[in-house]
Amino acid sequence: MTSIDGERAPTSEAAGAPEAPANPPEPAEAEPRLDAAAPSRAASSVRSPRLSARAQRSLLGALVLLFFFAFLSGRVAVPALLGWRSGLEAWISRSDDAAALLGQLTVVAGCLVAIQLLIAILVESDLSVGYRLIAAPTTAGIVTLVMAASTRELPLLLVIGLATLASFAALAASVPTVIEKHTRATGMVIGIAGLNSLLSVSARSLAVWASHEALTRLFRVAQVLATVAWVLDLVTLGIAIVWLTERRWKRALLVWGPVVALAIGLAIVSLYMTPRPDSVLGLLDKAVPVFLRHPWPVVPTLLHFALCLLLFFAVPAALFGRRQHPYAQSAVALALLARSGTDIPVLGLALLLASLLAALAAVRERPDAAAPLPQRPSQ
Repeated sequence: MTSIDGERAPTSEAAGAPEAPANPPEPAEAEPRLDAAAPSRAASSVRSPRLSARAQRSLLGALVLLFFFAFLSGRVAVPALLGWRSGLEAWISRSDDAAALLGQLTVVAGCLVAIQLLIAILVESDLSVGYRLIAAPTTAGIVTLVMAASTRELPLLLVIGLATLASFAALAASVPTVIEKHTRATGMVIGIAGLNSLLSVSARSLAVWASHEALTRLFRVAQVLATVAWVLDLVTLGIAIVWLTERRWKRALLVWGPVVALAIGLAIVSLYMTPRPDSVLGLLDKAVPVFLRHPWPVVPTLLHFALCLLLFFAVPAALFGRRQHPYAQSAVALALLARSGTDIPVLGLALLLASLLAALAAVRERPDAAAPLPQRPSQ
């Protein structure tokens, strides 16, 4: 698979009712009554029973971690191992094969989940017809391009098209998600991630063009776009932390304090320390620059490094908050992972999944969704 800057990326019943007996037995439990006063979403939930909240958390959490480790192995770990120490050629080759296999597994699993989520959205009557008409072709296009990228390199225009489709899918999903009060923060994260993706892809495209044509002013425009995207990343992280921790500052400090410390520490190691090249710190020193994307924003380098690392480590940390909202929680985690890298096919697929999950969260995770249905009085 190919990104805009030329790097390879890892590769997702008709008969009548029988006559009632003369003395029917009294039912052991009251049965739910679906009358005209019952909400339509309650009726749909009875017609198509869903997984329990615990099973949803487990499955969606496993999906988020699969995307996280696929990106970690293919874009960070394996490239940093090249040239780290001598005598590791066989081990590096096996690691490269394992990263490629994990990337393929992520693509297959992500595409299957995306199709299942699209079917759930198409039959969800609480979502607008307009959004469903947008979700169907964008999902089909992204899944097709990602599957094609898993077997061969995509041309540059198709890579840009993939990133653009993922951005439009996120922006479209943010509308029904922001309207609902309980998913407003999730919708803001998804919408900003879509806008960030457009800005970042535009910045990288302009940077490549400016490098080929030696246009200094055009490269400065690309840096300005990258700076705006960096500011949007900072806003996204703040919204995500406040929403995931439910404004419980002790929990926020317990979960996010180590994440912030780790990100700043790695940024300092990579910028201001010169460890031995064959040491663990030397490996980390190589891994951090490989992880970052060009063009760099016009901000202090330490802040740039720290924010990118913080957003990366925020993906698994996001799984510890809002445990009663698995759809919205997974959508936020995947949006934090994808952000500005949707020209990498696996991250474009991640932003698509985040968009579909956010739209489903708007209708399936309402505060009154768990309320019991009206009960039929005992006979």
